[in-house]
Amino acid sequence: ADAKDHVKNDPSLPHQAIGWNIVYEDGDMPITCSAVHALELAHAAKFNLGADWGIGQAGVVSPNITHVQHFPPGLGFVAVAGPTAEMTGILKLSPAEGSRTKLMMRFTEAALDLMSTLQTQKT
Repeated sequence: ADAKDHVKNDPSLPHQAIGWNIVYEDGDMPITCSAVHALELAHAAKFNLGADWGIGQAGVVSPNITHVQHFPPGLGFVAVAGPTAEMTGILKLSPAEGSRTKLMMRFTEAALDLMSTLQTQKT
């Protein structure tokens, strides 16, 4: 929350910047439960942290469908942005039941498994 508040309140940043300095033009933001959004977050984490690898997640970790979220619980995408395009990937997670903690762990484990798989690939 502190990082997002900083981005929103820093006058040197565009007012459209959200999180990781990703700037969207009006109406250009992708659906937050999408492979595109997960990959954007992975690349943003990689570049903003100056790392070789970045991980992004987009999906539903709430165990309930809410009035703002129309996707089923557990549905989502994890993405890993590696040092090369060949070492970058996206994994779709099917809907699942469970508590918020269980769903968050499922996303985390899937992202780490994907990263481990990509790291074993030789380019």
